[in-house]
Amino acid sequence: MVISIGFFFCGILTFYSKASEMIHLPKSFFSGVLFLSSAFALMPNQAISQLEVETNLTLEEYVNDILLGSGIQATNITYTGGTNQLGYMTGAEDVFSINSGLILSCDVAENLECPTDFLTCDGCLGGGFNDPDLLDIANSVPPLIGESFSVNSVNDGCVLEFDFVAAGDTISFNYVFGSDEYETWINTQYNDVFAFFLSGPGITGPYDSPAGFPDGSVNIAGVPDTDPVLPITISSVNSGTNPEYYIDNQGGTDVCINGYTVPFTAMHPVECGETYHIKLAIADGSDTALESIVVLEEGSFESNAVVQIDLSIDVGGPDANTIYEDCGQATLTFERPVETILEIQEMVYIDYGNSVATNGVDYGQPQPDGSLLPLPDSVVFEPFVSIVEFVLVADIDGIDEGPELVEMQIENVAACNGGGLTTYFSFYVAEDPPPFVVEDFFTTICQGDEIEVGPVVTGGYGNYTFDWDCPEGDDEALLLMAPLDDWSCFVTVGDTCDLALNPQTVEVAIEVLEFPPLEIAINEEGPIVLECNGSADISSTASGGDGVYTYTWSDQDGANLWPSWWDPSILTLSTWANADEVFVTLTDGCGFEVVDSIEVEYNIPSIEITVDDEVTVLCNDPFTVAASASGQAPFFYTWLNGNQWLDFDNTLNWQTSTDATLTLQVSDNCGQSEEAIVQITVDAPDVEVSLPQSLVGPCTEVFDVMASVTSGSGGYQYTWYQNGINLNESGSSIDVQLSESSTISVNVDDGCGQSGSASAMVTIDNPPLVIELGPDVYASCIDFTNIPVDIVSGSGAYAYEWSVSGEPYDQGPDITVQSYGTIPISVSVTDGCGGADEDSLVYHIPDIPLGVQMTPSQTICAGDGISLEVEATGGEDGFVYFWPTLDAYGPVQYITPLQSAVYPVVATDICGDAIDTSTNIEVQYLFSDFVASMSETDENLYTFRATPSPEEPFDGAYSYHWDFGDGSTADEPITTHLFDGLSDYTVSLDITSSVGCTNQAYTVVRGPVLLYVPTAFTPNNDGINDGFKVIGSQIMNYEIWVMNRWGELVFHSTSLEDVWVGDVQGGTHYAENGIYNWLIRLKGFNTDAEEYSGTLQLMR
Repeated sequence: MVISIGFFFCGILTFYSKASEMIHLPKSFFSGVLFLSSAFALMPNQAISQLEVETNLTLEEYVNDILLGSGIQATNITYTGGTNQLGYMTGAEDVFSINSGLILSCDVAENLECPTDFLTCDGCLGGGFNDPDLLDIANSVPPLIGESFSVNSVNDGCVLEFDFVAAGDTISFNYVFGSDEYETWINTQYNDVFAFFLSGPGITGPYDSPAGFPDGSVNIAGVPDTDPVLPITISSVNSGTNPEYYIDNQGGTDVCINGYTVPFTAMHPVECGETYHIKLAIADGSDTALESIVVLEEGSFESNAVVQIDLSIDVGGPDANTIYEDCGQATLTFERPVETILEIQEMVYIDYGNSVATNGVDYGQPQPDGSLLPLPDSVVFEPFVSIVEFVLVADIDGIDEGPELVEMQIENVAACNGGGLTTYFSFYVAEDPPPFVVEDFFTTICQGDEIEVGPVVTGGYGNYTFDWDCPEGDDEALLLMAPLDDWSCFVTVGDTCDLALNPQTVEVAIEVLEFPPLEIAINEEGPIVLECNGSADISSTASGGDGVYTYTWSDQDGANLWPSWWDPSILTLSTWANADEVFVTLTDGCGFEVVDSIEVEYNIPSIEITVDDEVTVLCNDPFTVAASASGQAPFFYTWLNGNQWLDFDNTLNWQTSTDATLTLQVSDNCGQSEEAIVQITVDAPDVEVSLPQSLVGPCTEVFDVMASVTSGSGGYQYTWYQNGINLNESGSSIDVQLSESSTISVNVDDGCGQSGSASAMVTIDNPPLVIELGPDVYASCIDFTNIPVDIVSGSGAYAYEWSVSGEPYDQGPDITVQSYGTIPISVSVTDGCGGADEDSLVYHIPDIPLGVQMTPSQTICAGDGISLEVEATGGEDGFVYFWPTLDAYGPVQYITPLQSAVYPVVATDICGDAIDTSTNIEVQYLFSDFVASMSETDENLYTFRATPSPEEPFDGAYSYHWDFGDGSTADEPITTHLFDGLSDYTVSLDITSSVGCTNQAYTVVRGPVLLYVPTAFTPNNDGINDGFKVIGSQIMNYEIWVMNRWGELVFHSTSLEDVWVGDVQGGTHYAENGIYNWLIRLKGFNTDAEEYSGTLQLMR
């Protein structure tokens, strides 16, 4: 907490700003009143405000902290322009239309403060800026206000853009426009312009918009109640145009802008919960000179669908957002959203999850037992309840943690028609305030001055108390004093909570200064005589007063004359000052003033102006006024109509519709200037107008009625009437279409107050309506036949109602018909004057019976294919054949069915007539099989029995053919056959059905086992009987072992193909000559397993 007190010293006001910079301002800024400033705005004694502008903030601070109000949070913030074209204005409630807000400027925002040295723009784009939309808006103004100037370019742009989520059904904010172009450059090309471009859901506009908002943007800044909307510029709002919105500030010193507007409100419907984009832009018109600004009111950019939250603290000041442990209490106020229905219950939910401080521990609602009840996680507004409040305090936790954040995430469940919206509110919990310090205050003043004084107080909780030990004081923070002599007083300052026990007493003192009388004298003898383009120094001598002098030089009209900057007591006066008398005003630091003056004469021929003082002209008719001057040439001419410049030539070329008082200013090269007044009187002739006559036609005829004006002053305005009723038409001609005869009249007003009128009779004559449709039509079903209706007579503007087969068909003057059968066609026609007629015909289509032939039903063998063919006759030919079960088209379908089925087909001719038929294709499956049985008495005798599938449906349905593999055959279903038993034989059976389907089955018949085992062999490689090999047939499994006399295995095999060559188990060692034993185990195909043994002799 810092409280700083300013004071006067010899008329110079000194105080500390919030940026802790020493500032010196002339006494006249504050009329001798000292003031108190507080960082937390706790003191009520501030006597006067001062406009300040900050330009060192971030884009997020400019937008989210300053501009945006409740329910709005900006994202994607971008900026184009110089760094000091944006600014934060405060303290302007006494000097401007808006107290505080965001400045967008074409120059330096801080220049609004009226600095001693005006600042230059850092990073202004100058002519490098381009915005076609701003240029279009600037050039849309002239035709809307009856002017013809145009803006060549837009320069020095300042453009701030961001996205936001609407928290209601409307977005709005307040703003003020101001400019130094006022009022010299109104209705000229220097028409500085600004606009607020809004884009997003539900908005379609003519101006550019970002890619994420593709439907364009609209400008929501304009003069109220104008249609079409009139953009706000110096030419559309000034002392002559829409003056109710204009405030003139030329010569103002509290805010440095020549003129500005009253506050306007920008407003536009939005869709709650949707994302929008806004572009705030301002630029110079046609040049880069003279500043224009737009100021957006702080916190006014808002929507209307979320709960408003306010934290009021009885310790720390009204704008504080910190509650202290064990000191004071705060009230948290929730206010129902504006757009909700008061009669129903409303609820919001609160999430404290992002907080550092703990709800119910570090802070909460105080309870009688000293405990803390946590703040609720929801707030309910009962019906007809708009405000819900909670009292909270911070509890001592004994931990030095510094300020702890409390962030409340509020879910506004009813916002956006129940779609919900999230907003945020935060404050802090802290242990101790800054140190409480009270300091003495001493100052000096001049005699007769009045001053507010008080102690310098910093820190503490901010709930200060003051106890003055003098009769002038009571419990005020400041005393307003005007002592005649030196004065002092002690004051005791206390705070609250624990600081209340340690108040501090300091002294406040004022020393009253006394000085000798103030005097000023011009040193030169008068008068001062100047030659053409000459100059002379005028010096002055000051004495008395406090010695702190301010010199102000002026002429006889009070216009400022500027002295030397290094010695303001000396004025160098030139002829260009055009002064007849010079005054010097001396002001000392105590505010006392004295004046001296000296006369000025010129050794130059005076300017004499020759011009008509009264000129009568025709209304809106171009005219000239010629002027001349005598004196010392050359001369320079300026024609003015009030503040509006007209011409720079000695001859004025102009036109006007109203009387005017013009000012002609003539100056020479010597600095002299003279003025002459020319009174313009406007003369206006009568308006004469006529209308065409003999206007006759039906009610459907559109009559072009043109007013012919043969006399008047131009600038005509037309008002049209039918039978005396205003038609709300304003052109020089109108198109009329009448149902009955009427009188059309026009009243013409010119731009000079004259008027004239004329009338014409329009006669309506309607002929009867007669139509013809023609004879019946004969066509094919594939024909598309155009059938027109012939209008024999009627009044025009015909309406047609066609009916085909009794159903409504079309409403044109003709129809095109295609039908598959004979149909009736009729048409009813009405004209624009009430006439009606109808006619009909029959549309004939021939009817030829259909016939069809296709492949007959039959049986085929499984796996065979068949071609299905169909042919239709009759009808209109062009048949299309569709096979539903095959999902195929065409007259021929080749199929290979797997099972029996019916195959339907539909034949359709080009007229859509159809006939269907079908065929049944039976699929026959035949599988040959048989059973072979060996005789019990002869292993080579077999009986064979055929077992076809399906079984033979009747005797003779199948034919049989047996092939026994040995050259023998048979043709009975059951047969026997004797094999020779010497080999294997393949037996096959072919079965053929009565429709020719055939199938074959087979098996192998094997004979008895045959085995030959040699008894000796001679493995001596003589090529004769060199190996031991067993020969056998009809053997399925076989195994042999050969052992020597000691029972040792010398040969083993499981294949009849193996040969023993006398080695030992396949090695390199050969068995000895001798007798060897063998053992054979085998199984035949048709026998059980058997074992045989014997001996063999090996001899080499």
